[in-house]
Amino acid sequence: MKKYCAWGILAAAFVWCSVAVFDCAVDVAYWDEVPVSAALKRGAAAGFYWQTYNEHRIVFTKLLMNFGTPLTWVFTAYALYAAMVVQLWRVVRKAAGDKWFLPLLFVPLFSDMNAVNLLWGFTSQFHLMILFSLLAVEFAFLRPETVLNRLFCLLFSLLSCLSMNIVFAAGVMIAVSIASKMPKKATLAGFAAVLAIFFAGYPLDTAQAKTDVFSTQYGYYWINVFSAYFTGFDRFSVVHVFLFALLVAPLVFVFCKNMDADDKKRMALYAVVFGSLLAAAGIARNRFGDPLMHRHAESVMICIPALLMLLYPMKKAFLTAVVIVVLGYSAHFSTKGFYNIKTDRLQGVACLEAFKTGKNDGNCPTLYPYNMAKFVQPNSRQ
Repeated sequence: MKKYCAWGILAAAFVWCSVAVFDCAVDVAYWDEVPVSAALKRGAAAGFYWQTYNEHRIVFTKLLMNFGTPLTWVFTAYALYAAMVVQLWRVVRKAAGDKWFLPLLFVPLFSDMNAVNLLWGFTSQFHLMILFSLLAVEFAFLRPETVLNRLFCLLFSLLSCLSMNIVFAAGVMIAVSIASKMPKKATLAGFAAVLAIFFAGYPLDTAQAKTDVFSTQYGYYWINVFSAYFTGFDRFSVVHVFLFALLVAPLVFVFCKNMDADDKKRMALYAVVFGSLLAAAGIARNRFGDPLMHRHAESVMICIPALLMLLYPMKKAFLTAVVIVVLGYSAHFSTKGFYNIKTDRLQGVACLEAFKTGKNDGNCPTLYPYNMAKFVQPNSRQ
């Protein structure tokens, strides 16, 4: 009975989230989609897909944007997100067992914490990066050790890197390097090849300001990024230092004292957590000083089930973490966040229509922070 109730709650969260996405999606290009879609319409050369965008490679998202409209991109991205959650379920269930409460650990993934990403087709890059890395985790740790499975692990790691960046593939790489029984030399050589492909032609100097990773400020920012999106308490605060310690200290204790590197199932869970920790580190490195932006939340949220199941053998630590997550995410099941985004998009649509009829100069800040005149021609469809 408890298992059916848990599944019912997860199903309700999924339906609620899906209705919000389909009701609030607007058929208009937003933010990064504006220059990228304009370049694609002009007939981008093959090299355009390989070029970095900011510090990311987003090969597959650019390819997807050749098809359909901004509304199509949103729904395609949501389908990819659902596939990512299913694959995360497969990994966690295979690694931790089919506990009755397991579906409840996935409920935060359908909260409004991730509303920005779920209503923005361009963020398919996040979903694909994580989806491919989770497939790599499965082939690395949850399937028989064969040459073919190792090759699939490397292939999906490469696809993860080319979807956005290397952080989640690096999480897999770290876990593989720790797992004692795995044939590390060949696999790590393969990972080195994956990184070499990713960094081929990578610009050494990007426009993004970088932060000294050895500074106290960086550490504080990193802790806030990880803790805020994991716990659901999405505000910068010194309290996150305490919450981070409550979450990570038991994990470090288990890792150092009771770690069995031969336990491939647990290493699969660690691979997911490593990826999220590296993602938070990358956000702190490249977005230092920005307020917490919910488009980054997904990279941390996806490790909630994995980290909680790693803590499960330590019942007090597990229950403490569960209570924190429940309290934090209980405030993130309101449609207000979705409808605020819809309102902004509709204001942008009205602004674009006014520009096309010569009533403004093309500044539509709810869609794009800069003037859109060079991307949108009067009397044309964006």
